[in-house]
Amino acid sequence: MLFNKHQLISQIRSGALVKLIPSSIVGAGVGVEAITEIDKDEVVFAPKDTHFVRWSELLSVESDVINYIKKICNNNEYGFWIDCYINDIGAAYFVNHSDEPNLIHDRERDIYYAAKKIEIGEELTCKYSLDEIDWV
Repeated sequence: MLFNKHQLISQIRSGALVKLIPSSIVGAGVGVEAITEIDKDEVVFAPKDTHFVRWSELLSVESDVINYIKKICNNNEYGFWIDCYINDIGAAYFVNHSDEPNLIHDRERDIYYAAKKIEIGEELTCKYSLDEIDWV
């Protein structure tokens, strides 16, 4: 998706806005916090073009880069999924796990939406699926 000034202004005026924070979840590192109230069922993170990159396509890449990708992206033994350039990774990648989440991740449509009303200052969390649970 191209950057669009009118969509940016619309998002600032009426969108679900978040920022990165030190997570309140022990051992989680970075987290995501609401800077606007987010209504129940409101979409917080929507899909972009997602690509699957095979590890075999990155054989000459430094191990530090591969380890970072494995830490930040949903991946398996064959490769990883990503929806942006590595340097453009955004807040959705830093939503942490909770057994009592305030976001729901619809994996089929790759949409994160509010499970309940989320207050300003509340950390955003979702319940990781079984294939993501090793991230916890």
